[in-house]
Amino acid sequence: ASGMVPQGRWFSSTEAGPAAGTPLDSVKEPGPEEYDLARQALDLLGGRFSDKHREVRKMEKKREPLKENPGITRHELDTGSPEVQIAFMTGRIVNLQAHMEKHKKDKHTKKAFLQLLSDRQQMLKYLKRKSPERHAKL
Repeated sequence: ASGMVPQGRWFSSTEAGPAAGTPLDSVKEPGPEEYDLARQALDLLGGRFSDKHREVRKMEKKREPLKENPGITRHELDTGSPEVQIAFMTGRIVNLQAHMEKHKKDKHTKKAFLQLLSDRQQMLKYLKRKSPERHAKL
């Protein structure tokens, strides 16, 4: 199956594309029409990929507190330990504080901020109760 040529609009079952062992010297340079088609295809796909890019940036931003304090995690993919959750909450609290300074009348954000503070406080209490030495390291 690895040597098969894809069938469909661009290749017929008997025709092989330029990737099928054709020397690069014999492949012609794409014309302006091909470049326009490629640009249109990228524009059409751009919306879908920009959403993925936004998600990746969001995840990287979420993991910033872990980069600042590398000793918090137990392993590379640790997201569930109390220390990591507290670090995530602290990062979100800092971001929400900056947002609330600009938007003083944003009541929804204020409610979420207070809930996040409460959740973080509960997580700190839990960690202190279950493992005082890990709490002291924070």
